[in-house]
Amino acid sequence: MYRYGPSGFPTQTFMGTNYWVDVVFVTSGVPSTSGEPVLVITSAANPFSAYYAEILRTEGLNAFTAIDISQVTATVLAAHDVVILGEGALTTTQVTMFTNWVNSGGNLIAMRPDKKLASLVVWADAGTTLSEGYLLVNTATAPGAGVASDYTWTFTTGSGSSPPNDWTFCASEGGFCAFTGTMEVRYGANGSYSFKTLSNGTACTNAVFGDPIFGTAKECAIRSTTPPPADWTLCAAEGAFCAFTGTMEVRFGANGSYFYKTLSDGTACTNAVFGDPIVDVVKSCSIRAASQSPPTVTTTLPAPGASEALVNGTLRLRSRIPPSP
Repeated sequence: MYRYGPSGFPTQTFMGTNYWVDVVFVTSGVPSTSGEPVLVITSAANPFSAYYAEILRTEGLNAFTAIDISQVTATVLAAHDVVILGEGALTTTQVTMFTNWVNSGGNLIAMRPDKKLASLVVWADAGTTLSEGYLLVNTATAPGAGVASDYTWTFTTGSGSSPPNDWTFCASEGGFCAFTGTMEVRYGANGSYSFKTLSNGTACTNAVFGDPIFGTAKECAIRSTTPPPADWTLCAAEGAFCAFTGTMEVRFGANGSYFYKTLSDGTACTNAVFGDPIVDVVKSCSIRAASQSPPTVTTTLPAPGASEALVNGTLRLRSRIPPSP
């Protein structure tokens, strides 16, 4: 069956020949301005902006239209309740268009939005990047309901085996701590430190030591290494249970890098309990009398990895800030 001419149902035949027809659906160059409530806006200049449409499809949320930013008009926006704006640069005209739509009741979700949108939520441009910031959610307000609140980390302030004045400053955070031979190095500030035994110098950075105290300028100091204290007794390999009665000081780690806790009646010898003082190295737990325990500092910290802004109120524009590479 076939048909020539204007569109219509094919009714013509030729010598009983069968014809195979491939049906190709071509979407209109002009997006629909009605139907789906959600509009996903992508940018040809940034292929990653199309991921949000794929995420919605994967989650089974198909009631949306996906178009390129170049096709977006005020009429298109007016036909949708929610817009997900992928990362991409905006013109001043487009910023005005989005602002008018939001002020008319539209709900805009922007992924790493252009700075020109700052006025939409009264953002202040700091003129710089945010290093090691965090997002603290105010769980006492409606937007923060159901979100996990702060958690607590505990750090030791020293090994307790030497007087505190034998530490020698060697570098500020971000600098290089230069020394020869093998030395014990501590990194931190205000009584919260990470310790490592290292040789021939080291960078004084979070990448080497981890971050013992967020949002505070840190430094490195060194002192001579001493033989491991004879009073430490091995109690468990990593992943096992360190069994003891009463209260003991427990150290967890390997190769001169340890986290310490004072615990009672045994503990699991795991990263979940102590944190990971030395990544990708098999660790163990040892114990000694709690009377020799160094003092500890308990610091309440929000989860690392995003802005320092408090969430308090209802925003029409929301920004997801990915972790720094």
